[in-house]
Amino acid sequence: MTRLARGLAGVTALGLAASLAPLAGAVGQAAQAAPVTRAALPAASTVTVTGAGFGHGVGMSQYGAYGQAQEGRTAEQILPHYFTGTTVSAAPDARPIRVNLAHGVSSLALSSTAVAAGGGAWQLTIDATPVGLAAGDRATATASDSSVAVAVARADGTAEQYAGSRLAVEWGGGAGALAGSPATVVSVGSDQLRRGSVEILPSAAYGGSKGRLEAVGVLSLHDEYLYGLAEVPSSWPTEALRAQAIAARSYALGIVLAKPGGTRGCGDCNVYDTDASQVYTGWKKEGERSGSTVWGDRWRAAVDATTVGADSGLVVKDASGSPIRTYYFSSSGGRTRNSEWVWTSPLSYAKSVDDRWSNGSYNPNRSWTVSVAASKVASAFGLSGIAALAVTEKDGSDAATAVTATGPDGTSKQLDGEVFRTKLGLRSAWVRSISLDVPPVSTPTPPAPPAVDPPTLSIVYRQPGERTHNGRQWRTTCIDYGQTHRCTAYGVATFYVRDKSARGGYARRVGYKPMATAYDTPATAAWDRSPYGRNGTWKDAKGLTWRTTCTAATGPRQCTVSVNKKLISRVTTAGGYRYVARPTWVVQRYVRLTVPR
Repeated sequence: MTRLARGLAGVTALGLAASLAPLAGAVGQAAQAAPVTRAALPAASTVTVTGAGFGHGVGMSQYGAYGQAQEGRTAEQILPHYFTGTTVSAAPDARPIRVNLAHGVSSLALSSTAVAAGGGAWQLTIDATPVGLAAGDRATATASDSSVAVAVARADGTAEQYAGSRLAVEWGGGAGALAGSPATVVSVGSDQLRRGSVEILPSAAYGGSKGRLEAVGVLSLHDEYLYGLAEVPSSWPTEALRAQAIAARSYALGIVLAKPGGTRGCGDCNVYDTDASQVYTGWKKEGERSGSTVWGDRWRAAVDATTVGADSGLVVKDASGSPIRTYYFSSSGGRTRNSEWVWTSPLSYAKSVDDRWSNGSYNPNRSWTVSVAASKVASAFGLSGIAALAVTEKDGSDAATAVTATGPDGTSKQLDGEVFRTKLGLRSAWVRSISLDVPPVSTPTPPAPPAVDPPTLSIVYRQPGERTHNGRQWRTTCIDYGQTHRCTAYGVATFYVRDKSARGGYARRVGYKPMATAYDTPATAAWDRSPYGRNGTWKDAKGLTWRTTCTAATGPRQCTVSVNKKLISRVTTAGGYRYVARPTWVVQRYVRLTVPR
């Protein structure tokens, strides 16, 4: 599933660019005046992100299941907690599952190892031609156009060559002709299989590239496939292992039932052996040992404890009795996520639930810190550098859904939380803090201002009336207060206001909206002390943050006063839209201090 983008595409609202447009036009008109340039913001060299959890956050938290099992809860209690409105019961699962072991590789090395006394026998079948092999014999499969070529090197030094459209691999104790022979493990590339059989196919026959191979393991979903899954350590509490086995069976069964013929591009496979589906390592998991302890036995026993007879196993079912797609992940930041917060589709059983167990000391990812080069972060946002970076939106689990970055030139861009996580290689979207190593700003002493008036403001800000300026309709009103001349410019704009009777609680308005207020006043000592007439950042009694930027520190000057407000914007989404409030610097007034007359 694809993550729902929460960018600025489709936003219709009064933005900062619209607010500054008249001033930009005014500067252009003042041909004789020197342009006012904004000083570049200091850029960071390193970005440090702290967070919690590991994974997408939908469904069962594996460390959460670990913690619940430690508290004495069973798998039948753990799974319905993470999958809302579900139950655990038996379902028929004695059906084959095709696992892609190698995708689009140029060659595969094949060999066997005896597991039981007398083992090691294996067999290659090229189309209909069987070739018997023993322990010590080796083979290499390569692709040629739409066929498979096999070079056999026997232990006695002899060599043989074969070719065909399909290569089947069987071995002692597995499936097929040698099922009754002593147990054997066959290595196919880096994979080791104790059970089932393997098909090696030319990728070109399945829509892939010529000269490439697909290796597909064919196993019974009921137990053979589950025995080789390496999703959690075998040393975990038994009920956590059972919960994992049931979740893995449900996930695989849901895929097989939905598309029993598999996917053509991977050799008609149902699943991959990586975390693109579920991590399958075959004998490496089942035969896992440390000294005299065979940890694989614990995992295999947990799988057996979730089977019901020879053809059914425990799965997670929805209210209709159908197996669900049991998504799972390592751990959360304390609460799981709704599926639609991460992907596009809402699932009735994938809802945000308490996952406080992920915060236990047994979880190595309960907190983490990652330092990333600011250049990499800037590249992710398409900026020249990073001057500021912050999480600007979160979902109900406290995971980031939008992150905003500001470049040295003041340009701001936003990324979806999952995209930000992926581009920076973070373990999860539960971002707790972001810090930048921004160097301190050194403010040089400005040169003495000339004893002349600053550049003239646009006519929009200094003369009353209605007019069209730079393609926009304006209405300006002015009042004289003795030596002070004040004009307020209203531009036609589209904006949103709160309205309980409207959809989403907001209504769209189109009309005149105050864009900025301009003052023209003598440069008296009183104005020199005013926050509107000198550089700086300050807060008013309402808690709003204001920022004043002047063309000079003293004397005749022009000051731009902006306020940090949340503007309501409408963002289009799949199937509709939503409203968001975004913090934005908005010009509120221009103060023009002139030479006293």
